Amino acid sequence: FFLQRGVGMISELVRRTSEVGQQGGDLGELVDVFHFVWTSFAYKPVAALLLLAAAAARRWRPDLAIVPLALLPLSALPDDLRTSASSNLFVTSFAVLGPLLLPALRDDELARRLVALVWAPAAVAGVTTAMTSGNAGINVAIGFFPALVVTAALTVLALRRTPAQALAPAAVLLAVGVALQYLSVYRDNGIQSLTTAIGSGPYAGIFTTAAKRDFVAGLERDVARVTGSGCRVLYYDAFPAGYLLGHGEPATDAAWLLDVEDDQEARYQRILLDYYAEHGGLPDVVVRLDRIPLTTSDGIGQSYPEGEPLERAFGPGRYAEAGRTDWYLIRKARRAAC
Repeated sequence: FFLQRGVGMISELVRRTSEVGQQGGDLGELVDVFHFVWTSFAYKPVAALLLLAAAAARRWRPDLAIVPLALLPLSALPDDLRTSASSNLFVTSFAVLGPLLLPALRDDELARRLVALVWAPAAVAGVTTAMTSGNAGINVAIGFFPALVVTAALTVLALRRTPAQALAPAAVLLAVGVALQYLSVYRDNGIQSLTTAIGSGPYAGIFTTAAKRDFVAGLERDVARVTGSGCRVLYYDAFPAGYLLGHGEPATDAAWLLDVEDDQEARYQRILLDYYAEHGGLPDVVVRLDRIPLTTSDGIGQSYPEGEPLERAFGPGRYAEAGRTDWYLIRKARRAAC
């Protein structure tokens, strides 16, 4: 009995894992991650020229090697410094350069050890954080960050013949990092634009833009207006923040419902519908996020074809529209008693 139950549970786990789309991807997802890392490195030719110049200078004119090595961090900058992922992209692009510095350090045992014992494991960690996240390639930077430190250390080692200049590339790297922290905040505007505090609710005291403050306040107000005591509420897609607003009880099998690939959408949504069939039926209130604001000029737009299982389940036969903006659509079940 226990063996049969164990096999059944493993089979179910494998089935569901194969349906999670971006989260926990397969070989195709791995290829996509590498493609993202390659294409998001905007100034690859510049980096290649600087690496060649550094290798040549270190061999024939060590005193000049500081110039290409100090400029190397700048070649890893993304082409747009104002996006919410700019810092992540910079970390990944600069970290990738580590092994490419080895030709200039071919006689340095410490350099080889850093690449083998720190950079390589960090690369595996970067792929892991990318493959286990819906953000995919953007999240390479999380696991790959130690490789950035290795790359910085290798630039210092390359200038050991001129110790007075050895810290110059690291100083440039720190300056770039500070600038990116000021210009780029994950999923929001740069720090200089975050001047409006959210006044109440679970996010009270957080500084953001006026537009995002209005989005949060409007959503909380509209959901509170249609949600009574005991209401079961669903937010979809990709908006777990809604459950912290405190109106109703979460009606979901996963806090973060993903916007998966089109060919996997139906199977993915049926998992949630199967959950409802086993746990009290469809929710009383559903909040569909059509666009989630990120920066002032950017947002995550999402489309919901009428033929999708969730859209059919939440159609006008069972639900009535209870609120709509450019950002979201709120529906309430016609049978809801709350």
